[in-house]
Amino acid sequence: MFGYVMFSDLRPRPIHVSLGPARVLGVLGVLGAPAACGPPPPDAATRAITQGAADPGDAQVVALLGGDGHPYCSGTLVSPNVVLTAAHCLAPSAPAGISFDAQPSPDGAASAPAAWLVHPRFDAVTLADDAGVVLLASPSAVKPARLSTAALDASFVGAAVRVVGFGQQFAGDTAPLARHTGTAAVSSIGAGSFVVSAAPSQPCRGDSGGPGFVTRGGVEYVAGIDSSGDAMCRSFAALQRADTVADFVESFVDAHRAGGCALGSRGGPRPFELALVLACGLALRRLSRSSRSRC
Repeated sequence: MFGYVMFSDLRPRPIHVSLGPARVLGVLGVLGAPAACGPPPPDAATRAITQGAADPGDAQVVALLGGDGHPYCSGTLVSPNVVLTAAHCLAPSAPAGISFDAQPSPDGAASAPAAWLVHPRFDAVTLADDAGVVLLASPSAVKPARLSTAALDASFVGAAVRVVGFGQQFAGDTAPLARHTGTAAVSSIGAGSFVVSAAPSQPCRGDSGGPGFVTRGGVEYVAGIDSSGDAMCRSFAALQRADTVADFVESFVDAHRAGGCALGSRGGPRPFELALVLACGLALRRLSRSSRSRC
């Protein structure tokens, strides 16, 4: 059911081989409720912060929990009821819970996911458009992080990125997973992602889906989503650019804000209803931006 894919010297990560751009259906992507499918396997953990510091703050950075109650990926609260993470953290199934604790444990409190959505262009082989969102069953009182929508350019190279996540502090680390933070530096920018190197920190196993924060005008924004890196967590890490998936994220947030809570019957919105609202949101957002660009 699972196969391992190596990207040059990247860390191997389990990939659900049935996923791919042709198999992710339109706007719906992969949508479901945890009750209808099992949590990701324990070994789906991918990528924590090397040379980082324990981080009791940053409550908006959350842990995605597997069926054993332990973190396997990270994410960021971007609205009171929406968590942004990497698409590969949601393939093939949703997390069993979302923890806001700095050091999650099976006995700790966890928020229940109501639904989840993978970017419709996500490619499980190349990790293109590696973004996904989780809808919480109940809104959180934690202040959400801000998502960067500004396009990145060459001036971003060399910029400091604050990385946050749950997982190992070095390859092979067996300590209990906890939230850590550290600083990396941008070394290159691609069409859909950017690469960071340790300065002195970088993401590692357990951090996938976690944020790469940048500061503009004294305000911190999520500029990237941790996606992949080298197997030893020493050379580099690749982050999905937030600006290239912002429409997808904002449309999901808008769809729920526009009445997702009221859709469907028990258990929140039904998949086809949420997909319909999301499709309308995407179309209206693109029309609005197109109109502005002509003015």
